[in-house]
Amino acid sequence: MRGRPTGRRALTQLKTLAEDGDVDAQCRLGSYYFEEACRPREGVKWLKLAAEQGDACAQYNLALSYESGDGTRKNMKQAVRWYRAAAEQEDGSAQLNLGICYGQGRGVKQDFREAMRWFRKAAKQGNRNAQHNLGMYYDDGRGVRVNRRLAVHWHERAAEQGDPNSQVFVGYSYFYGEGVRRNRKKALMYYRKASRRGSDSAQINIAQCYLCGDVVERNPKRALLWLHKSAEQGNIRAQFWIGHTYWWGDGVRRDYRRAFEWFRKAAKQGDAEAQCYVGICYHDGLGTRKSIKTSLNWYRLAAKGNDSYAQYCLGLCYLDADGVRKNRAHARAWLEKALANGEKQAKKELGRLKKQA
Repeated sequence: MRGRPTGRRALTQLKTLAEDGDVDAQCRLGSYYFEEACRPREGVKWLKLAAEQGDACAQYNLALSYESGDGTRKNMKQAVRWYRAAAEQEDGSAQLNLGICYGQGRGVKQDFREAMRWFRKAAKQGNRNAQHNLGMYYDDGRGVRVNRRLAVHWHERAAEQGDPNSQVFVGYSYFYGEGVRRNRKKALMYYRKASRRGSDSAQINIAQCYLCGDVVERNPKRALLWLHKSAEQGNIRAQFWIGHTYWWGDGVRRDYRRAFEWFRKAAKQGDAEAQCYVGICYHDGLGTRKSIKTSLNWYRLAAKGNDSYAQYCLGLCYLDADGVRKNRAHARAWLEKALANGEKQAKKELGRLKKQA
């Protein structure tokens, strides 16, 4: 919003101008009532007067009020009406928000193509969020045919303006050569940029670079530092990989207790691979007290989450009556699922099951 009045005399003068129909004064008065006087209803009144006179800034801010319900009753149809009015006057923020409304079907019928149209308009004006959204739509194929090259193009433009999610996307694209020629040094550069903005996804990707030793010299200790940075922000996969590092003793002393603690953190948040490892820990008494019953509960959770090794372990338990009553039908079902998901060991056990018939 525009500059606000300072002092009672200035406020009185501003009111006089606003009452005489001065658009700029109406906008400034609306801003004052919203941000200083904490009287949003009065603010909406003045914004509406300015908006009806065609002021794009007032139209955009009035739309925000209708969307949030601040100073007026929430009304997404009215929000869309005023976003459109401002967007047609080339207001980039209004174009972005109108695109979001079309993309989510809020206040208007969902229409990805129309969302793309407004995102493109805002993106061409340099709106970072619109550039990011365009990249997402080209990547997902929403309202347009999937085009990884254009997805990278728009994400890269957003990344240049400091969007951390776009920086991670572009980094990933360069790392795997999707939509651009593979360039892992450039990928790492984008990951580092995003990590400086606190991206936990970038931090885990940097850790993977140090674990693989593909772009930089392999350094599991440095990888672990990056994993901790990511895990501290709640990144579930980082929590899993810390557990994995302690499990295998990669760059650190093998420590099943610590591995179990990190696996359990990720498992409780729904990570299927971590759930499987927690099941193994309980089954074999590694890092925690042995409990076949508890291990089965974790195997089941992981198996339902489509973890192939958990499906294999669960099939073995039913086949060998390990903690459960022997059940050939259940054993076959889980082993077949495991095999279908790429767990080759399951083929041997299915052959053993067949011989027992």
